[in-house]
Amino acid sequence: MKIYVSGPFSTDPDGIFHKNTELMEENKRIAKEIGILLAKMGHEPYVPHTHIGGWENALSYDEIMRIHLTFVRNWADALFFMGPSKGSIIEKNEAEILGIPVFTSIEELQRFQSIIFSRKISPCRLNTQQQLLAQLQ
Repeated sequence: MKIYVSGPFSTDPDGIFHKNTELMEENKRIAKEIGILLAKMGHEPYVPHTHIGGWENALSYDEIMRIHLTFVRNWADALFFMGPSKGSIIEKNEAEILGIPVFTSIEELQRFQSIIFSRKISPCRLNTQQQLLAQLQ
C-alpha cells in the first residue's frame, strides 16, 4: 500500500510552532523511522519530511502544502498520522474527505491489513476500506 507519512515538521508534540533546527531534525528522524518501518512491512511510504526537508527556506508554506496535498490526493492509498501540526491536520482532513484511510498507529494499520488480506480486498482506495476502518474503531 502507498502510505503518506503525515506529521509535525516544525512543531513540538503539542502542535506549537518553533523555528528550531533541532526540533525539525528530531521530527524528520521520527518520520524517517516510521517510513523505514512501513517499507519493511512491505508498503511504499512517502515521507515528505525527507523529500522536501530543507526546502522550507526556498518555498512558501502554501507552495509546500500544495506539493504535499498533491501526493495525498493523487498518490496515497492511506495516510499515517504521526501527530498534530497545522500541515498534518490539513493533510489528514484532506485524506478523510477523499475516503483515504488514516492510521495513527502501526497496530491499527496491521489490524486493517489483516482484514483486507483475509477478505481479499484490494488495498487501493475503496469505499469498502472506509467501512472496514470504521469497524476497527
